[in-house]
Amino acid sequence: MDRLSSMGLSNAARKYLDAAMILQRHTKGVCMPAYFAACQGLELTLKACLRGCGLSEKQLRKLGHDLEKITERAFKECPEGLVELSETERVIVSLINMYYQDRDLQYTRSEYKELPELSTLLEVCERLWRETRNFCVERQAFHHGLPTAVL
Repeated sequence: MDRLSSMGLSNAARKYLDAAMILQRHTKGVCMPAYFAACQGLELTLKACLRGCGLSEKQLRKLGHDLEKITERAFKECPEGLVELSETERVIVSLINMYYQDRDLQYTRSEYKELPELSTLLEVCERLWRETRNFCVERQAFHHGLPTAVL
């Protein structure tokens, strides 16, 4: 039986977004763990949608941690209007992606970072999670018995 569902990924995304918000409230200044948790939540939100649209676990892994690539794939694969980003939101994702994809939020290699405001990033993440949640819940058993359920 398939162990990875769109709802499970969405549930995990929610926990990362909650963690990012807690860190935001309880730290002063720039908090890299909060940025990392927000990005992880965004990645899992988008991958939950893609899972609900039919991508296999192997296909999701192949996308890696490139938020721009994952976002573009979600635009193409998901029902029209499910995953929408304004031009400003795309810039925010692009800006944080260069640090997230290279793991520079975890293993800091560069002193100066041009980061978007954490609150703005979290607004984007929250909106996408809310707008995709019902789809992910409805499609939670989509892969059971299908070829994409097998790695």
